[in-house]
Amino acid sequence: MTHSPERPSVTPSPTTDLDEAGALRHQLADQLAESGHIRTPAVDEALRTVPRHAFAPEVPVLAPSTWHLPAGHRETTESAVACMVREAEEETGLRIPQADLSLVHVLDLLDPGSTSPRLGLFFAPSRWEGEPVVREPDCCTEWRWWPLDSLPEPIVEYTRVAVQAITRGTSYLPMGWS
Repeated sequence: MTHSPERPSVTPSPTTDLDEAGALRHQLADQLAESGHIRTPAVDEALRTVPRHAFAPEVPVLAPSTWHLPAGHRETTESAVACMVREAEEETGLRIPQADLSLVHVLDLLDPGSTSPRLGLFFAPSRWEGEPVVREPDCCTEWRWWPLDSLPEPIVEYTRVAVQAITRGTSYLPMGWS
């Protein structure tokens, strides 16, 4: 996949009239844009305007015996990109430089029966070092590469939705909202 080095030309909204969550959304979008990780106006706009908190609190193992991507929750003092780099290494042993990650999708998710919406940020690396290994055997039994048009079963549903959206070039998608 070839990425354009051009950054979107979106004027940030002033944060003086925003609530704390809105100000944090704008701060996250500014950090990602300044570091070159936001490459489309649609992703920039979604991060700035979707009225949701960015990351869910820690939860127990999501879906035993179900395929999923490397994922996690960011620490209080780390950026979303730093979180992706850390989680990829912690879970798979893959080393990905921050500069080699591009934000390719934002999933605006409301799980069935939940009142806590969350945003899933999906990054794609242009390169990495290493081969995936199981580094958290209490959460994962194996890693495999799968063709994007032949995803494994069973798979975490929001992961399927996001990967399919990414393959269509869709940078933002709401899921679970009526």
